[in-house]
Amino acid sequence: MREEFKARIEKIVAKREHVLVKGKHGIGKSYTLQELAAKNGWLHYPFCKPPKAVLMLCLESLLEGGREHQDYKRFNREFLYPLCQKFIEFLRKERKRIVIVLDEIHTVTPQAASIYNYLIELSRKDQRITLVAIGTDQYLTSKIYRPEMKRFFWELREVEIAPMTEEESKGLARELEDACGVSLTLSDEQKLVKHAKGNPLEIQQQIVKIARQIEEEAEEAALAATKPTKQSAPHEHYGGAIRDQAVNLFPFVLIALISVVALRYLFRGMSLPELAGLSGFIGIIMLFAVRIFVYKKDTFTWR
Repeated sequence: MREEFKARIEKIVAKREHVLVKGKHGIGKSYTLQELAAKNGWLHYPFCKPPKAVLMLCLESLLEGGREHQDYKRFNREFLYPLCQKFIEFLRKERKRIVIVLDEIHTVTPQAASIYNYLIELSRKDQRITLVAIGTDQYLTSKIYRPEMKRFFWELREVEIAPMTEEESKGLARELEDACGVSLTLSDEQKLVKHAKGNPLEIQQQIVKIARQIEEEAEEAALAATKPTKQSAPHEHYGGAIRDQAVNLFPFVLIALISVVALRYLFRGMSLPELAGLSGFIGIIMLFAVRIFVYKKDTFTWR
């Protein structure tokens, strides 16, 4: 995908020229440069400011141990311009050359632009740093020609990136389908390519989303397949014994209690104290039974 364009960028960077990759919004500039950075070991950052944060992230990647290295704290205490000088000195001492990919360069501020221009000037003798900036056409126009930023953008060689062709989009979609284990129909593939409008990141996100949906549907189907077997069983087994489904006996217990109380008052009205006492005793026994069994935590007591 975009192999010719990638080869062109690699060739320019190999000559140690600074690059500005620009193009329309949503055509995969960042995605393409991320692939290049991963392939060549370039330092890619999805932002271009503040410059000190970018430089400290570079040092974190270059120092063995990252932030735990003793020199990291020493660099971090420096002010911005002295930090730039010490950063270039560090690269010369370690005999390292790095390529920094700065995304969203159209958001750069005048101060940040002057810092990057200062870095370019400091490393001009042996070109320790090569900058690859990424920006969107419609926003860059208002930045490039501003007096305080012209000097920085003059250092960058502009390279226009075009949207992917339909064939390139289809090729990428099929590669991602194989990688994600997704099989799209021809009509779905055409809809995806048409909706993406040559943006590889959009194609990737949509295919990953489809793969996730398929996985979720498979999990739901597997769960649904196990439920009928449990519900269709006429009996449930608990502790080796077979028990019927639970029955709500509360209404029957309530009717029985009301009946016992009614009988007690009936027997008292009929001047039968022995039967009234017996019904009262039965009522007390029933109350204790309700207290013990109905409010017991074992849900299978009343069935």
